Amino acid sequence: MLRTLFLTGKPIYPPMGGAALRNWQNITAVKALGPVAVVAILSRRAPRQQEVPPDVALWQSIHGDDIAQQRHILRKLEKKLWWLRPYGHWWADDFYSGRVAWQLQQLVQDFKPDVIILEELWLHRYLPVLLQSSARLIYDAHNVEFSLRQAIEQNLSDFRDRLEATLLSRKVRAIERRVIGQVDQLWTCSKQDAQLIQRLYGRPPSSIQVVPNGIDTRFYAGVRSREIASPPHLPEGCQYLLFTATFSYQPNAKAAEILIEAIFPAVQATHPNTRLLLVGDAPTPLMRHAARLSQGAITVTGRVADVRPYLAIATLTVMPLQVGGGTRLKILEAFAAECPVVTTEKGVEGIVGYPGTHWLQANTADEIIVAVSRLLVDDTLKNRLRQAAYEWVQTQYSWQALTPIIQAATADVVNTSP
Repeated sequence: MLRTLFLTGKPIYPPMGGAALRNWQNITAVKALGPVAVVAILSRRAPRQQEVPPDVALWQSIHGDDIAQQRHILRKLEKKLWWLRPYGHWWADDFYSGRVAWQLQQLVQDFKPDVIILEELWLHRYLPVLLQSSARLIYDAHNVEFSLRQAIEQNLSDFRDRLEATLLSRKVRAIERRVIGQVDQLWTCSKQDAQLIQRLYGRPPSSIQVVPNGIDTRFYAGVRSREIASPPHLPEGCQYLLFTATFSYQPNAKAAEILIEAIFPAVQATHPNTRLLLVGDAPTPLMRHAARLSQGAITVTGRVADVRPYLAIATLTVMPLQVGGGTRLKILEAFAAECPVVTTEKGVEGIVGYPGTHWLQANTADEIIVAVSRLLVDDTLKNRLRQAAYEWVQTQYSWQALTPIIQAATADVVNTSP
Protein backbone atom coordinates (compact mmCIF):
# COMPACT_ATOMS: atom_id res chain seq x y z
CA MET A 1 0.00 0.00 0.00
CA LEU A 2 1.41 3.35 -1.13
CA ARG A 3 0.90 6.56 0.87
CA THR A 4 0.98 9.66 -1.35
CA LEU A 5 0.95 13.37 -0.53
CA PHE A 6 -0.04 15.89 -3.22
CA LEU A 7 1.09 19.50 -2.77
CA THR A 8 -0.75 21.86 -5.12
CA GLY A 9 -1.20 25.57 -5.64
CA LYS A 10 -4.66 25.26 -7.23
CA PRO A 11 -8.15 24.52 -5.89
CA ILE A 12 -8.73 20.80 -6.23
CA TYR A 13 -12.42 20.01 -6.24
CA PRO A 14 -14.56 20.33 -8.21
CA PRO A 15 -11.80 20.57 -10.83
CA MET A 16 -12.14 23.81 -12.82
CA GLY A 17 -9.53 24.66 -15.42
CA GLY A 18 -6.65 22.76 -16.96
CA ALA A 19 -4.33 22.55 -13.94
CA ALA A 20 -7.10 21.43 -11.59
CA LEU A 21 -8.29 18.81 -14.08
CA ARG A 22 -4.78 17.38 -14.35
CA ASN A 23 -4.30 17.38 -10.57
CA TRP A 24 -7.60 15.60 -9.97
CA GLN A 25 -6.80 13.09 -12.71
CA ASN A 26 -3.55 12.20 -10.94
CA ILE A 27 -5.13 12.10 -7.48
CA THR A 28 -7.94 9.86 -8.70
CA ALA A 29 -5.49 7.42 -10.27
CA VAL A 30 -3.17 7.25 -7.24
CA LYS A 31 -6.00 6.81 -4.71
CA ALA A 32 -6.31 3.21 -5.93
CA LEU A 33 -2.75 2.55 -4.67
CA GLY A 34 -3.36 3.63 -1.06
CA PRO A 35 -4.17 6.61 1.19
CA VAL A 36 -3.82 10.07 -0.38
CA ALA A 37 -3.30 13.38 1.43
CA VAL A 38 -3.84 16.67 -0.39
CA VAL A 39 -2.48 20.05 0.71
CA ALA A 40 -3.61 23.03 -1.37
CA ILE A 41 -1.67 26.27 -0.78
CA LEU A 42 -3.70 28.80 -2.72
CA SER A 43 -3.17 32.27 -4.14
CA ARG A 44 -5.14 35.25 -2.87
CA ARG A 45 -7.24 35.14 -6.05
CA ALA A 46 -8.61 31.67 -5.26
CA PRO A 47 -12.08 31.31 -3.70
CA ARG A 48 -11.79 31.05 0.06
CA GLN A 49 -14.46 28.37 0.41
CA GLN A 50 -13.12 25.05 -0.87
CA GLU A 51 -15.11 21.84 -1.27
CA VAL A 52 -13.51 18.82 0.40
CA PRO A 53 -12.28 16.34 -2.25
CA PRO A 54 -14.00 12.96 -1.94
CA ASP A 55 -12.21 9.85 -0.74
CA VAL A 56 -8.94 11.42 0.40
CA ALA A 57 -7.38 10.43 3.71
CA LEU A 58 -6.33 13.97 4.62
CA TRP A 59 -7.23 17.38 3.21
CA GLN A 60 -5.87 20.79 4.09
CA SER A 61 -6.43 24.10 2.31
CA ILE A 62 -4.40 27.23 3.12
CA HIS A 63 -5.51 30.50 1.54
CA GLY A 64 -3.23 33.28 0.32
CA ASP A 65 -4.97 35.90 2.46
CA ASP A 66 -4.03 33.92 5.57
CA ILE A 67 -0.45 33.58 4.34
CA ALA A 68 -0.22 37.35 3.83
CA GLN A 69 -1.50 38.00 7.36
CA GLN A 70 1.06 35.58 8.84
CA ARG A 71 3.99 37.25 7.06
CA HIS A 72 6.09 39.31 9.47
CA ILE A 73 7.87 42.50 8.49
CA LEU A 74 11.15 40.87 7.44
CA ARG A 75 9.30 38.50 5.10
CA LYS A 76 7.44 41.47 3.63
CA LEU A 77 10.75 43.23 2.98
CA GLU A 78 12.17 40.04 1.48
CA LYS A 79 9.17 39.84 -0.85
CA LYS A 80 9.65 43.41 -2.05
CA LEU A 81 13.31 42.68 -2.81
CA TRP A 82 12.58 39.41 -4.64
CA TRP A 83 14.73 40.43 -7.63
CA LEU A 84 17.88 40.46 -5.44
CA ARG A 85 17.55 36.81 -4.42
CA PRO A 86 18.99 34.05 -6.68
CA TYR A 87 15.72 32.10 -6.62
CA GLY A 88 13.43 35.01 -5.86
CA HIS A 89 10.13 35.43 -7.67
CA TRP A 90 7.25 37.57 -6.46
CA TRP A 91 4.63 34.98 -7.46
CA ALA A 92 6.34 32.17 -5.54
CA ASP A 93 6.67 34.48 -2.51
CA ASP A 94 2.88 34.92 -2.43
CA PHE A 95 2.55 31.21 -1.61
CA TYR A 96 5.15 31.10 1.14
CA SER A 97 5.27 31.68 4.87
CA GLY A 98 7.47 30.17 7.57
CA ARG A 99 4.42 29.17 9.57
CA VAL A 100 2.95 27.21 6.65
CA ALA A 101 6.36 25.55 6.13
CA TRP A 102 6.26 24.41 9.77
CA GLN A 103 2.67 23.14 9.39
CA LEU A 104 3.67 21.23 6.26
CA GLN A 105 6.65 19.70 8.07
CA GLN A 106 4.36 18.48 10.88
CA LEU A 107 1.87 17.07 8.38
CA VAL A 108 4.59 15.15 6.52
CA GLN A 109 5.88 13.72 9.80
CA ASP A 110 2.38 12.61 10.83
CA PHE A 111 1.15 11.25 7.47
CA LYS A 112 4.49 9.54 6.60
CA PRO A 113 4.07 9.53 2.81
CA ASP A 114 6.04 7.16 0.58
CA VAL A 115 5.70 9.59 -2.32
CA ILE A 116 5.23 13.36 -2.46
CA ILE A 117 3.99 14.87 -5.73
CA LEU A 118 4.67 18.59 -6.19
CA GLU A 119 2.06 19.96 -8.60
CA GLU A 120 3.20 23.58 -8.77
CA LEU A 121 6.59 25.16 -9.51
CA TRP A 122 5.63 28.24 -7.51
CA LEU A 123 5.61 26.16 -4.33
CA HIS A 124 9.34 25.56 -4.70
CA ARG A 125 10.15 27.39 -1.46
CA TYR A 126 8.67 24.42 0.43
CA LEU A 127 11.09 22.05 -1.27
CA PRO A 128 13.59 22.02 1.68
CA VAL A 129 10.77 20.79 3.95
CA LEU A 130 9.86 18.02 1.53
CA LEU A 131 13.48 16.96 1.10
CA GLN A 132 13.82 16.38 4.85
CA SER A 133 11.44 13.42 4.66
CA SER A 134 12.34 9.95 3.43
CA ALA A 135 9.57 10.11 0.80
CA ARG A 136 10.41 9.93 -2.88
CA LEU A 137 9.73 13.25 -4.57
CA ILE A 138 8.03 13.79 -7.94
CA TYR A 139 7.69 17.15 -9.68
CA ASP A 140 4.72 17.21 -12.08
CA ALA A 141 5.66 19.82 -14.69
CA HIS A 142 2.41 21.11 -16.13
CA ASN A 143 4.52 23.31 -18.40
CA VAL A 144 8.16 23.95 -19.13
CA GLU A 145 7.87 27.32 -17.44
CA PHE A 146 11.07 28.91 -18.74
CA SER A 147 10.14 28.14 -22.35
CA LEU A 148 6.65 29.49 -21.77
CA ARG A 149 7.96 32.72 -20.24
CA GLN A 150 10.31 33.19 -23.19
CA ALA A 151 7.42 32.85 -25.63
CA ILE A 152 5.36 35.41 -23.69
CA GLU A 153 8.35 37.77 -23.55
CA GLN A 154 8.76 37.66 -27.33
CA ASN A 155 5.16 38.83 -27.79
CA LEU A 156 5.62 41.98 -25.69
CA SER A 157 6.17 45.27 -27.48
CA ASP A 158 6.72 47.70 -24.59
CA PHE A 159 10.43 48.00 -23.67
CA ARG A 160 9.83 48.11 -19.90
CA ASP A 161 7.52 45.11 -20.06
CA ARG A 162 10.11 43.15 -22.02
CA LEU A 163 12.88 44.14 -19.59
CA GLU A 164 10.85 42.94 -16.60
CA ALA A 165 9.85 39.78 -18.49
CA THR A 166 13.51 39.05 -19.25
CA LEU A 167 14.42 39.30 -15.57
CA LEU A 168 11.49 37.05 -14.64
CA SER A 169 12.47 34.50 -17.31
CA ARG A 170 15.97 34.24 -15.83
CA LYS A 171 14.55 33.76 -12.35
CA VAL A 172 12.14 31.10 -13.62
CA ARG A 173 14.96 29.23 -15.33
CA ALA A 174 17.00 29.22 -12.11
CA ILE A 175 14.01 28.01 -10.06
CA GLU A 176 13.07 25.36 -12.61
CA ARG A 177 16.63 24.07 -12.83
CA ARG A 178 16.82 23.84 -9.05
CA VAL A 179 13.55 21.93 -8.66
CA ILE A 180 14.22 19.56 -11.55
CA GLY A 181 17.68 18.83 -10.18
CA GLN A 182 16.44 17.92 -6.69
CA VAL A 183 13.47 15.63 -7.30
CA ASP A 184 13.64 11.87 -7.82
CA GLN A 185 11.31 11.77 -10.79
CA LEU A 186 9.87 14.27 -13.24
CA TRP A 187 6.48 14.05 -14.96
CA THR A 188 5.74 15.92 -18.17
CA CYS A 189 2.53 16.29 -20.16
CA SER A 190 4.06 15.33 -23.50
CA LYS A 191 7.12 13.90 -25.22
CA GLN A 192 7.88 17.38 -26.55
CA ASP A 193 8.10 18.78 -23.01
CA ALA A 194 10.26 15.84 -21.90
CA GLN A 195 12.71 16.44 -24.74
CA LEU A 196 12.78 20.19 -24.05
CA ILE A 197 13.61 19.60 -20.37
CA GLN A 198 16.41 17.24 -21.36
CA ARG A 199 17.89 19.94 -23.61
CA LEU A 200 17.50 22.79 -21.12
CA TYR A 201 18.47 21.06 -17.89
CA GLY A 202 20.21 17.80 -18.78
CA ARG A 203 17.71 15.65 -16.91
CA PRO A 204 18.34 11.99 -17.85
CA PRO A 205 15.46 10.40 -19.80
CA SER A 206 15.32 7.47 -17.39
CA SER A 207 14.01 9.75 -14.62
CA ILE A 208 11.31 11.41 -16.77
CA GLN A 209 7.85 9.93 -17.15
CA VAL A 210 5.40 11.24 -19.75
CA VAL A 211 2.02 11.44 -18.01
CA PRO A 212 -0.43 12.90 -20.55
CA ASN A 213 -3.30 15.12 -19.61
CA GLY A 214 -6.57 13.22 -19.76
CA ILE A 215 -10.27 13.69 -19.29
CA ASP A 216 -13.03 11.85 -17.48
CA THR A 217 -15.14 11.21 -20.58
CA ARG A 218 -18.01 9.86 -18.46
CA PHE A 219 -18.50 13.35 -16.98
CA TYR A 220 -19.58 14.65 -20.42
CA ALA A 221 -22.05 11.85 -21.23
CA GLY A 222 -24.98 14.21 -20.56
CA VAL A 223 -23.64 16.66 -23.14
CA ARG A 224 -23.29 13.94 -25.76
CA SER A 225 -26.81 12.62 -25.06
CA ARG A 226 -28.26 16.17 -25.00
CA GLU A 227 -29.60 15.57 -21.48
CA ILE A 228 -27.73 18.57 -20.05
CA ALA A 229 -29.68 21.76 -20.67
CA SER A 230 -28.16 24.85 -22.26
CA PRO A 231 -27.76 27.98 -20.10
CA PRO A 232 -31.25 29.51 -19.81
CA HIS A 233 -30.05 33.06 -20.44
CA LEU A 234 -28.69 32.26 -23.90
CA PRO A 235 -31.19 32.47 -26.78
CA GLU A 236 -31.74 29.40 -28.93
CA GLY A 237 -31.46 29.49 -32.70
CA CYS A 238 -27.97 31.02 -32.70
CA GLN A 239 -24.66 29.41 -33.57
CA TYR A 240 -22.23 29.69 -30.67
CA LEU A 241 -18.44 29.84 -30.84
CA LEU A 242 -17.01 28.75 -27.48
CA PHE A 243 -13.65 29.47 -25.86
CA THR A 244 -13.25 28.13 -22.31
CA ALA A 245 -10.15 29.14 -20.37
CA THR A 246 -8.67 30.72 -17.28
CA PHE A 247 -8.03 34.22 -18.57
CA SER A 248 -5.51 35.28 -15.93
CA TYR A 249 -3.14 33.08 -17.96
CA GLN A 250 -1.66 35.53 -20.49
CA PRO A 251 -1.71 33.24 -23.55
CA ASN A 252 -5.44 32.65 -23.00
CA ALA A 253 -6.11 36.37 -22.60
CA LYS A 254 -4.25 37.04 -25.85
CA ALA A 255 -6.24 34.34 -27.65
CA ALA A 256 -9.49 35.93 -26.41
CA GLU A 257 -8.30 39.29 -27.71
CA ILE A 258 -7.65 37.78 -31.16
CA LEU A 259 -11.13 36.24 -31.13
CA ILE A 260 -12.79 39.51 -30.16
CA GLU A 261 -10.87 41.87 -32.43
CA ALA A 262 -10.13 39.81 -35.54
CA ILE A 263 -11.97 36.49 -35.82
CA PHE A 264 -15.46 37.02 -34.45
CA PRO A 265 -16.28 40.28 -36.32
CA ALA A 266 -15.34 38.67 -39.64
CA VAL A 267 -17.35 35.52 -38.94
CA GLN A 268 -20.38 37.48 -37.76
CA ALA A 269 -20.30 39.64 -40.89
CA THR A 270 -21.15 36.57 -43.01
CA HIS A 271 -23.06 34.62 -40.32
CA PRO A 272 -25.11 37.24 -38.42
CA ASN A 273 -26.69 34.74 -36.02
CA THR A 274 -23.28 33.75 -34.62
CA ARG A 275 -22.50 34.49 -30.97
CA LEU A 276 -19.22 34.31 -29.02
CA LEU A 277 -19.00 32.66 -25.59
CA LEU A 278 -15.93 33.39 -23.44
CA VAL A 279 -16.31 31.12 -20.43
CA GLY A 280 -13.89 31.00 -17.51
CA ASP A 281 -12.29 32.68 -14.54
CA ALA A 282 -10.62 36.10 -14.46
CA PRO A 283 -11.87 37.73 -17.70
CA THR A 284 -9.84 40.77 -18.70
CA PRO A 285 -11.17 44.36 -18.85
CA LEU A 286 -10.93 44.16 -22.65
CA MET A 287 -13.22 41.12 -22.66
CA ARG A 288 -15.80 42.74 -20.37
CA HIS A 289 -15.74 45.97 -22.37
CA ALA A 290 -16.27 44.09 -25.65
CA ALA A 291 -19.23 42.21 -24.14
CA ARG A 292 -20.87 45.47 -22.99
CA LEU A 293 -20.60 46.99 -26.47
CA SER A 294 -21.68 43.86 -28.37
CA GLN A 295 -25.45 44.12 -27.80
CA GLY A 296 -25.57 40.50 -26.66
CA ALA A 297 -23.33 39.06 -29.37
CA ILE A 298 -20.47 38.38 -26.91
CA THR A 299 -21.06 36.71 -23.55
CA VAL A 300 -18.35 36.79 -20.86
CA THR A 301 -19.33 34.58 -17.94
CA GLY A 302 -16.48 34.72 -15.45
CA ARG A 303 -16.02 31.62 -13.31
CA VAL A 304 -18.81 29.06 -13.76
CA ALA A 305 -19.66 26.11 -11.55
CA ASP A 306 -20.13 23.77 -14.51
CA VAL A 307 -18.90 24.24 -18.07
CA ARG A 308 -21.07 21.46 -19.52
CA PRO A 309 -24.15 23.62 -20.26
CA TYR A 310 -21.94 25.85 -22.41
CA LEU A 311 -20.50 22.86 -24.22
CA ALA A 312 -24.08 21.69 -24.76
CA ILE A 313 -25.07 24.87 -26.59
CA ALA A 314 -21.78 25.39 -28.45
CA THR A 315 -21.70 24.86 -32.21
CA LEU A 316 -17.93 24.55 -32.05
CA THR A 317 -14.91 25.39 -29.91
CA VAL A 318 -12.39 27.93 -31.20
CA MET A 319 -8.98 28.16 -29.53
CA PRO A 320 -6.58 30.56 -31.34
CA LEU A 321 -3.60 30.02 -28.99
CA GLN A 322 -0.29 31.44 -30.19
CA VAL A 323 1.89 30.55 -27.19
CA GLY A 324 1.61 28.17 -24.26
CA GLY A 325 2.89 24.90 -22.84
CA GLY A 326 1.71 21.51 -21.65
CA THR A 327 -1.35 19.92 -23.23
CA ARG A 328 -4.65 21.75 -23.77
CA LEU A 329 -7.14 20.00 -21.54
CA LYS A 330 -9.89 22.22 -22.90
CA ILE A 331 -9.36 20.64 -26.32
CA LEU A 332 -9.78 17.18 -24.79
CA GLU A 333 -12.85 18.45 -22.93
CA ALA A 334 -14.40 19.53 -26.26
CA PHE A 335 -13.55 16.14 -27.78
CA ALA A 336 -15.25 14.37 -24.87
CA ALA A 337 -18.35 16.54 -25.31
CA GLU A 338 -18.41 15.90 -29.08
CA CYS A 339 -17.93 19.61 -29.78
CA PRO A 340 -15.97 20.23 -33.04
CA VAL A 341 -12.70 22.11 -32.59
CA VAL A 342 -10.85 24.75 -34.60
CA THR A 343 -7.41 25.54 -33.22
CA THR A 344 -3.81 26.37 -34.04
CA GLU A 345 -0.78 24.11 -34.12
CA LYS A 346 0.16 25.52 -30.71
CA GLY A 347 -3.37 24.82 -29.47
CA VAL A 348 -2.97 21.05 -29.97
CA GLU A 349 0.69 20.86 -29.00
CA GLY A 350 1.23 17.74 -26.95
CA ILE A 351 -1.90 16.03 -28.28
CA VAL A 352 -1.31 13.05 -30.55
CA GLY A 353 -3.96 13.15 -33.27
CA TYR A 354 -4.61 14.15 -36.86
CA PRO A 355 -5.69 17.59 -38.12
CA GLY A 356 -8.57 17.29 -40.53
CA THR A 357 -9.66 14.08 -38.79
CA HIS A 358 -9.96 15.06 -35.13
CA TRP A 359 -9.93 18.86 -35.44
CA LEU A 360 -9.53 21.61 -38.05
CA GLN A 361 -6.14 23.29 -37.79
CA ALA A 362 -5.63 26.93 -38.74
CA ASN A 363 -2.77 29.10 -37.53
CA THR A 364 -3.56 32.68 -38.57
CA ALA A 365 -6.68 34.73 -37.89
CA ASP A 366 -7.62 34.60 -41.57
CA GLU A 367 -7.21 30.81 -41.67
CA ILE A 368 -9.30 30.43 -38.52
CA ILE A 369 -12.06 32.60 -40.03
CA VAL A 370 -12.17 30.32 -43.08
CA ALA A 371 -12.21 27.13 -40.97
CA VAL A 372 -14.94 28.41 -38.63
CA SER A 373 -17.08 29.61 -41.53
CA ARG A 374 -16.72 26.23 -43.20
CA LEU A 375 -17.87 24.35 -40.10
CA LEU A 376 -20.84 26.64 -39.56
CA VAL A 377 -22.38 25.50 -42.87
CA ASP A 378 -21.07 21.93 -43.24
CA ASP A 379 -23.03 19.60 -40.96
CA THR A 380 -21.43 16.51 -42.49
CA LEU A 381 -17.95 17.73 -41.55
CA LYS A 382 -19.11 18.71 -38.05
CA ASN A 383 -20.55 15.26 -37.43
CA ARG A 384 -17.47 13.51 -38.77
CA LEU A 385 -15.15 15.55 -36.51
CA ARG A 386 -17.41 14.96 -33.50
CA GLN A 387 -17.39 11.21 -33.88
CA ALA A 388 -13.69 10.83 -34.70
CA ALA A 389 -12.56 13.13 -31.88
CA TYR A 390 -14.69 11.40 -29.27
CA GLU A 391 -13.49 7.92 -30.25
CA TRP A 392 -9.90 9.18 -30.17
CA VAL A 393 -10.10 10.84 -26.75
CA GLN A 394 -11.83 7.76 -25.32
CA THR A 395 -9.05 5.40 -26.41
CA GLN A 396 -6.03 7.71 -25.95
CA TYR A 397 -6.81 10.34 -23.31
CA SER A 398 -9.61 9.06 -21.08
CA TRP A 399 -8.89 8.48 -17.40
CA GLN A 400 -9.51 4.79 -17.98
CA ALA A 401 -6.69 4.77 -20.54
CA LEU A 402 -4.27 6.88 -18.47
CA THR A 403 -4.77 5.47 -14.97
CA PRO A 404 -2.36 2.52 -15.52
CA ILE A 405 0.31 4.96 -16.79
CA ILE A 406 -0.02 7.20 -13.71
CA GLN A 407 -0.02 4.29 -11.29
CA ALA A 408 3.02 2.71 -12.95
CA ALA A 409 4.96 5.99 -12.84
CA THR A 410 4.16 6.46 -9.13
CA ALA A 411 5.14 2.89 -8.25
CA ASP A 412 8.30 3.18 -10.35
CA VAL A 413 9.74 6.04 -8.30
CA VAL A 414 9.37 3.96 -5.12
CA ASN A 415 11.02 0.92 -6.68
CA THR A 416 13.94 2.91 -8.14
CA SER A 417 17.00 3.29 -5.94
CA PRO A 418 17.83 6.87 -4.89
